[in-house]
Amino acid sequence: MEQIRYNLSWYEKNGDAFVNQVWLKGVRVDQLRRLFGASRQDPMYDSRAVGPEQAHVLEGLTGMKIDLGRYDFFVECEALQAQRRARRERASARGGARA
Repeated sequence: MEQIRYNLSWYEKNGDAFVNQVWLKGVRVDQLRRLFGASRQDPMYDSRAVGPEQAHVLEGLTGMKIDLGRYDFFVECEALQAQRRARRERASARGGARA
């Protein structure tokens, strides 16, 4: 089973350019389900737009200011095992042993 990590990512409102992301370290999927009103069966793989209610909770979890007037924020997930596998494959293709 793939290990999943959730991130808070933000993008420019004008042009949608990626700005930055922070790992939601220690935040469990059941917390995210409650925050976004998702069912217990929802794996929370899809990107979720952050609104004012979610921003308030996420500010407390991250310790950072979420400026919804300036940026569009999303909670997104990534499969860590797939990333590691891709890095190993790229290193192998280059003839290196690094992963």
